[in-house]
Amino acid sequence: VIKTYIHQVGRTARAGVPGTAITLMNPGQVKWFKDMLAAAGKEGINPIEIEQEELSPFYEKYHEALSQVEETVSKEEQKKKDTKRPLFMKRNKLRKPAFDKRRIRQGVAARGPGSKGAKVN
Repeated sequence: VIKTYIHQVGRTARAGVPGTAITLMNPGQVKWFKDMLAAAGKEGINPIEIEQEELSPFYEKYHEALSQVEETVSKEEQKKKDTKRPLFMKRNKLRKPAFDKRRIRQGVAARGPGSKGAKVN
């Protein structure tokens, strides 16, 4: 968990320039967060209490970003499902039919995509 958090916070710092990272959380999350930081040997984090009204100007941008995250996660989950399916189950992945009717009429049965086929008597 701490590695993921550090990675995400690190993305806010560019070109080694020092900066400030702000993590928003509900009061019920503070103890878990402090425990995580203590386990990583990080101390001296200064909590700032902010009233919900102070965050209202950011409400719309936050929800837009959250929607984009949910959409991205959904797409990534679908990609994972698609890559786990056998090739024959993937839509639009087979470029050639398994059996070429023209070749069967000519006396050659195809064994599969790209095969040279076998003589049919």
